[in-house]
Amino acid sequence: MTPSNGHNNSKAQWAHMKQPLIEVDPLITAFARNHGLKQSKNYHDCPERSLKWGRGVRRLIQVYLEREEPLRFRVWLCASQDRWLKRYWKQENLRVGLTPEELKAELPQLLENALEKVNSWDKSCLEFATNIWPLK
Repeated sequence: MTPSNGHNNSKAQWAHMKQPLIEVDPLITAFARNHGLKQSKNYHDCPERSLKWGRGVRRLIQVYLEREEPLRFRVWLCASQDRWLKRYWKQENLRVGLTPEELKAELPQLLENALEKVNSWDKSCLEFATNIWPLK
């Protein structure tokens, strides 16, 4: 898998890994625009797309490369909130092991389902995740 702070693949391998995401970028961008979500790409140089929103409770839908060979993608959901130097969260894998073809075919419905699900999570369903400070 890709290291946490960047990829160690050739330019050709990198292009191959992110191509399925590039193909669904117009869909993700339109979805983000239609729902007022902030979009980002390739956090820590890993092939991924993130949609973020929310104040108080922060919400995230992330589509990312799960496996390089063969290419597989995951749709991950998360809601989090920081309270008194502690982070609370709820997270779920909405779909794992998506082939590039499945990603293209299923993503519109997955995004709708993801948005509905993450928006249903409020602070009362968040569980302790970690201390923010001091880190031990």
